Amino acid sequence: MGRRLRLLAWMGILAGTLAAWALLLRIGFQTDQKTVLWQLWLCSALVMVFLSAIAWLLHTTPPWAIKLPPWLTVAIILTIAVGLRIAMMVWWVPTLSDDFFRYRRDGHVVLHGMNPYRYLPTDTAVPHPANWNLSYAQVASYPYDLMDRMSNNAQVPTIYGPVSEMLFGAAAWMENHFVASGRFHPRAVPPPRNTRRWYAMFYQLGGNPRFWPYRGMHVLADVGVVIWLLLILAQMKRSLWWAALYAWNPLPLIEIAGNGHLESPGVFFFMGAFWAGNKKNWGLAAACLALALMVKIYAIIAVPVFVLWFFQETPVKNWRAGLQRLTRPAVIYILVTMVCLLPFITGLPDLYRTMRIYAQNWEFNGLLFHLLRWLAFAGNAGPIRPILAVLWWGGMVVILAAAWRGRWPAPKVMGHTLMLYLMLMPQVYPWYVLWPLALLPLAWNCSTWIFSWTVLLSYQVWMIYHATGQWRMSEWVFLVEWMPVVTLAFYQWGADGGWRLLRRHAVGRSIIADHVGEV
Repeated sequence: MGRRLRLLAWMGILAGTLAAWALLLRIGFQTDQKTVLWQLWLCSALVMVFLSAIAWLLHTTPPWAIKLPPWLTVAIILTIAVGLRIAMMVWWVPTLSDDFFRYRRDGHVVLHGMNPYRYLPTDTAVPHPANWNLSYAQVASYPYDLMDRMSNNAQVPTIYGPVSEMLFGAAAWMENHFVASGRFHPRAVPPPRNTRRWYAMFYQLGGNPRFWPYRGMHVLADVGVVIWLLLILAQMKRSLWWAALYAWNPLPLIEIAGNGHLESPGVFFFMGAFWAGNKKNWGLAAACLALALMVKIYAIIAVPVFVLWFFQETPVKNWRAGLQRLTRPAVIYILVTMVCLLPFITGLPDLYRTMRIYAQNWEFNGLLFHLLRWLAFAGNAGPIRPILAVLWWGGMVVILAAAWRGRWPAPKVMGHTLMLYLMLMPQVYPWYVLWPLALLPLAWNCSTWIFSWTVLLSYQVWMIYHATGQWRMSEWVFLVEWMPVVTLAFYQWGADGGWRLLRRHAVGRSIIADHVGEV
């Protein structure tokens, strides 16, 4: 393909991407997205087709290709990314998830000096299994309102991290000072869940301006993720256009700008750790990882990857010297974590109890969890979680061993680690995929790429829930979602040399054993 033809291809693909995005924005405009899921899937798939064409052009760019000045590339990527996020915030009402009701309640509890880990999000009694020991959960003295009573999983206190709670408190302050103060219909009670009146109220309240500070804060953090990507790509001397694969991807826009999920602050700190790691500022990287952990607890899985990266990049004479040099970032990580936990220290035992309840009882869209449950244990979920824990630790050892022998860059290692984690989790919601997707511009992973679209199919749960009252997906949707992801995960592992590196390691051990036997 010649220079002019490639330029025309770029221009055509950019125009097609914007046209596809216009369709997607129009589909969700001032409507309940649960009622237009088929159109949402098709339009988002069309966007992904054009973005895949951009990925193909980036993979095949020759040295002589026409290249724009960096400032112009940054301007195009950021202008479109910010414009799409503003349009989605203004035009879309968050209706694919009701988590934002709890964000607001937590924020007001924090703003009034109370510990959110002790209190229920609603004063309405919600039944729960008798074996859940919720004697610690209380109804707060701070008055509840109609929006609070719309919170999901209202039988348990919150499990969001301390940094998330601080951000909710800041958003609640902005709500009081810039939108509206006071409680919103404090005596009103919502209709029963999964009724026509409940869906109508869900839509009506979702568009209320009181939620704009919460959504806006998360959108700002998401724009920050795009900026981090541009900075890291410049560090790595990769094309800045790789950032468009995240910046214009339907998943972050639907989940964060469209539905206001809290994932973006965690991903923001997570990407800041990679920027600091590239500069070999391990203290700053440790601080960013600790802040990411304090947004979402599963950011802790990044720690072994960063330790491996530290030893790859830090020249030391022996392991003891390396561990001594690791002491400073380890101390920083612990100190930042403790500082974040300190304001909520009296509620930490309650947070631990709530997290145990979630870990032992919540399940949705988990690949191996559901396969093992129905194929090996006849519907019994009891033995599965310990099995998944063993598979997780074994898989981590395999990934880290291959990464050490192959000198893999940290984003590639982290991408494989996150995909393994998602395949082993009992519950996987679409916004969980934002973490590996943010790494994709730094280290291509075709499994992550396809998952960033197929995971949207899990919203079919709303169709089943509306029809039957059961929170589950159809088996065929589950298979359509996961089969290409698993297939491409194994392909990507092989393409990155994982099988070859492990085979070489096994052969090396066999040769040593034979030699010892001969001696």
